[in-house]
Amino acid sequence: MPEIDASGSVGASDLAPLAQLAVWLLSLDAAKEHGLPSAKETLRLISHNAVTLSLGAVAIVDLKQLTALYDLTAAATLEEFRGNVGSLSEAVNRVHHRKGQRECAATIRAHGAFTEIVERFEEMWNGELNTVNDNPIIDIDTGMPNSHANMNTTWLTVLSDKPAQASEALGA
Repeated sequence: MPEIDASGSVGASDLAPLAQLAVWLLSLDAAKEHGLPSAKETLRLISHNAVTLSLGAVAIVDLKQLTALYDLTAAATLEEFRGNVGSLSEAVNRVHHRKGQRECAATIRAHGAFTEIVERFEEMWNGELNTVNDNPIIDIDTGMPNSHANMNTTWLTVLSDKPAQASEALGA
């Protein structure tokens, strides 16, 4: 496999990294022997979000593992305090002048929001992983092509901001 620049593209799908991958694929002897690719196959090599989607899928696995680690850490911490969640309350931490305790309590309270954001991120990402990215799409009723340019990565980038912000709130 070649090294590709996975830092992304602006706007036009994952054009730059996919073009790097396509150059490598097209140089393979097997591709040359079979006369690959055709015009449509060449377009398919660069007109989709495969790099962004794969990096997001890896991030989801990492975020879910991080969530499980947070669960375990919070459970162990609460066990140490004999399940007394009073130490996490905002009211208690307003009167104590213990910055570290106040910050840790706020982090544990933010854990539920982080978990929900990760779940929503995974749900939306899976929707994109399971959608059609061909361009154009051929209408099976009319046989007509519909060019849609639906491989723009902007919304995926915006979607990815939420888990990043939530991770930051937890100090991850």
